[in-house]
Amino acid sequence: MKDYKQIEIRSEKVKNIIEKIPSSLVRYGITIIFITVMLLLCLAVFMPYPENLDIEVTVRKSNEGEIYAEGLVPYRYLSQIEKGMGVILEFDGYSMPSNTHQYEIHYIENNVYIINDVNYFKIMIRDNNVKLKERMKGKGFILLSNRTLFERIFTSFGK
Repeated sequence: MKDYKQIEIRSEKVKNIIEKIPSSLVRYGITIIFITVMLLLCLAVFMPYPENLDIEVTVRKSNEGEIYAEGLVPYRYLSQIEKGMGVILEFDGYSMPSNTHQYEIHYIENNVYIINDVNYFKIMIRDNNVKLKERMKGKGFILLSNRTLFERIFTSFGK
């Protein structure tokens, strides 16, 4: 077997380009880009990114005369909703100082309700401290998760 010498055939221009140290503009540009990416990453670690679910609620009266609010939730959220989770309800024209109140999910019904080809399940919200009036309509907001932006981005890559 023959040993061959490695022959480097490069012109003077190519050698000058390869041996030339990058200018300060390139060095500082790379440093600024690196610092910017690190700052964005640090912000993502601390910035909360809550996942909320918006629902429509209606106040109803049970056969026993008890007042409760019920809402229909898309069925795909059944595994994320639990009894005791907090729900913020807003009612227009409510005669309290603030029209927003924090409640808890009292009951989750597993029956499927189909409305406009979308599957729903029913939740019931009850609180005896604040008097609701029957047939009031309002909006409900359920906090599904309160992870940071960093957790949300990097847990989605793991799936």
